Amino acid sequence: MYKKITLIVSLIFCFIICKAQNDSTFKPMYLKDVNYVVTTKIDIKYIGFIEEETEYSITLTNRNTNVKTQIFKSEIKTIKSLSTIKRGSKGVEFYEPNDHCDYYMLASSSFLYEPQTVTTTYHWGAIENFNIPINENVAITANALFICPYSLGIKCAFKVSENGYLGGNIFGMGNILGQKPSDYFLGYGAKINFTQGTTNNNFTLAGGILGLNGTFFTNTTQDYLNLYYANFDYCSRISSMLTINGEVWYFPESQTAFGGLGLKLVNDKESSWTFGCYTILNNFNNSFKLNLKTILIPYIGYSQSF
Repeated sequence: MYKKITLIVSLIFCFIICKAQNDSTFKPMYLKDVNYVVTTKIDIKYIGFIEEETEYSITLTNRNTNVKTQIFKSEIKTIKSLSTIKRGSKGVEFYEPNDHCDYYMLASSSFLYEPQTVTTTYHWGAIENFNIPINENVAITANALFICPYSLGIKCAFKVSENGYLGGNIFGMGNILGQKPSDYFLGYGAKINFTQGTTNNNFTLAGGILGLNGTFFTNTTQDYLNLYYANFDYCSRISSMLTINGEVWYFPESQTAFGGLGLKLVNDKESSWTFGCYTILNNFNNSFKLNLKTILIPYIGYSQSF
């Protein structure tokens, strides 16, 4: 009788030990419902959401094509999350990449361009910007006031670190409806900017020059009046639908600055709306705090990708 009890207890103990070992042997390495890009050892890339994970493999599903791919972990060279993972009091939230990260409000970032995708951005419904990528690093940019084009330029962007991007922009401004030759060329501009972060959470530092035709100013004898400026921009994803965007522009020669704050709707992959306001700040009539003397300028923007 004693031997039977000892045998039963031993079997139960062995079962518990084996079950504990099996439970602790495999622990998922990746999170479900997160968009990953997987590069294999033979440099083949797969993009998709992890639907299933075992000890030896993962199964990715591309939700655009509904194609499932099983990849053995021994074949994986690198794996990187494309979703933003936010941990807070409400648990873990997953944000898809922000498809509208090219503009904050008026200012632009240095993220790489998406080839074969033309983007138009409207400011106040009057100023229209066109971005036409040649490849992921170079794009043609143009601006129009209502239906009248007034600038044409070229911009570039390069990835310089894991989350660092360096870009630049040069452009010329003209008036095709001018009455005399001096009206045709209104000015020029150039800018260099650096963006750090992901498409959902990032900041940009920029500096540039804006040259304006001197014939439009009565208090200067210069052919072109050069205005230097510095710019800081910030973007933070606060929900699956919204980002909060901020900008500060500073013109040292006139000791004038203006800043803007807005909310951008980013849940639609092809279009977005931005609502906010700007305030003008200088050393004479206004302070860097909101008060009754501060001028508030409402802002509304809209962008569309084709």
